[in-house]
Amino acid sequence: MECVIDIFRKIRSARKESQTLRVSPSLRPLVFLCVFVPLCFKTGAATPTPRALPAETQSKILALLNAPEVQAGHIGVLISALGTASTPQDFPAVPYDDKAQPILFAQDADKRFLPASNMKLFTSAMALKVLGPEKTFPTIVLFSPAVRGGAAGKLWLQGGGDMSLGTKDLDEIADKIKKSGVIKYGDIGASGTLYHAEGYANRFPDGWTLDDTLWYYGPLVSALAYERNQIDVTITGGAKNGDAATLSMPTDAPHFVGAGDLKTGTADLAKLSGDDLLSVQTLEKPLPDGTSITISGALAPSQKATFGIAVPAVDDWASAAFAASLQRSGVTKADKILRLKAKPDPLVFGAPREIIRHESPPVGELLKRLLKNSDNLYAEMMLRNAALYSLPEEKRTTDLNYAKRGHQLIFDWLQENNISTGGLSFTDGSGLSRYDMVTPRAIAGVLSAVEKVPGAKYFYEALPIAGVDGTMKNRGKGTASENNVRAKSGTFSIVSCLSGYVTTKDKQRLSVVILTNFADGTAARKMQDQIFETLAGAVISPDNGTRP
Repeated sequence: MECVIDIFRKIRSARKESQTLRVSPSLRPLVFLCVFVPLCFKTGAATPTPRALPAETQSKILALLNAPEVQAGHIGVLISALGTASTPQDFPAVPYDDKAQPILFAQDADKRFLPASNMKLFTSAMALKVLGPEKTFPTIVLFSPAVRGGAAGKLWLQGGGDMSLGTKDLDEIADKIKKSGVIKYGDIGASGTLYHAEGYANRFPDGWTLDDTLWYYGPLVSALAYERNQIDVTITGGAKNGDAATLSMPTDAPHFVGAGDLKTGTADLAKLSGDDLLSVQTLEKPLPDGTSITISGALAPSQKATFGIAVPAVDDWASAAFAASLQRSGVTKADKILRLKAKPDPLVFGAPREIIRHESPPVGELLKRLLKNSDNLYAEMMLRNAALYSLPEEKRTTDLNYAKRGHQLIFDWLQENNISTGGLSFTDGSGLSRYDMVTPRAIAGVLSAVEKVPGAKYFYEALPIAGVDGTMKNRGKGTASENNVRAKSGTFSIVSCLSGYVTTKDKQRLSVVILTNFADGTAARKMQDQIFETLAGAVISPDNGTRP
């Protein structure tokens, strides 16, 4: 035994001094048995697969689910073990030795729930699978030289699904147009007709309410977007009681929001929010000047209230913004704004030709805005982009229902991964629809299956991080969840959901789905956060974490 101990000491000393260790031939078999054979066994040691939550962890979760504050709600839960992860940043998880992904806890996992923004998990995973993380979406500028009289041609934007297009992009496009030699043009227009939504005169997805479509989170959906198809409108109270209140909006927006009866009231109104003091209404018929939304009410002196409002005429707005960018670049200002439903008639405008193609950021980058900020427009356009660009160009027609085709792509992918689609119903890509129905088991399947999609890490990194960013920035702070949990929330009046990943104390990667309908929202979010926190601090491996 002393000989073996001496050998280990010499090995340690040789390592420290970067020397070659010489061992006598008679001792080499002993060295092999005592050193290298145990080392091989340790290197190939199997990671045991957990089969259930520890009794204490399960007891805590059951207590949270049965708390009086959430008992009025309908709650579905599914917790699965996916593998191991050295840190919360690692993705995908390293599979267990037997490749199993056991369910550790389930409650009403096959019941149907409204998902709210948890629907974005389906949309994002499918888009990453179908399009790949490097896919971009073009905005094309077409130019038609004038045929009849004058030298000014026609310019227009053709949207190709870039949901991130903004003023900076239009300025870059305008600079390229000037460098291309176009210095004068007559009319200008914009068109997003490659696809559109399916409800409300092809403006919004089925299942959205009319109230949704007034606000920034329910914007018009087409293949052309500019500044996310929404603007901030600010109302400011006057200097004193009785003065008129003023309304302001971006200078490049058309005059579609107008002041109704806006007044300045007494100072005590400052105790109330703008939502309580002001009324925003959509007109049944736009006024001759284009006003289609009016704001009326009263604010306290100098009080400000800001509303994010969906732009009702995106093509017009994009045309006006494009004209402003061209003017800043020194290209002759348009004579008038056209709303182009399709390409101009070549007999009148000349044969159109593409002069500029501006590409969006890649899908992997766009997913960050979609998931971290829970952007509904990004989700709706991503759903339809996947449907559009998965078709050969000759089969892309404007009369196709691209949302329906996108949903079929989701179903196809789920079925490829043996995920049951029974009970699922989709009518949009964002979850704002009141017609979407999902099960906890299906979402858990997505969280597992996406690990095998090329570029899966883009999906994981796009999820909000507890206590750090996105919609999870203020959740889980100061707990074991902070900088650990990656999860997508989903919220509207009767819905509060949270689904994603957590890495336990003993480095097990779990997928956790908690869908809550009809419970008090504040209580539901607290319950969800505490379940994730409990799992983040748990030790769930079968050997209680004692393995080396």
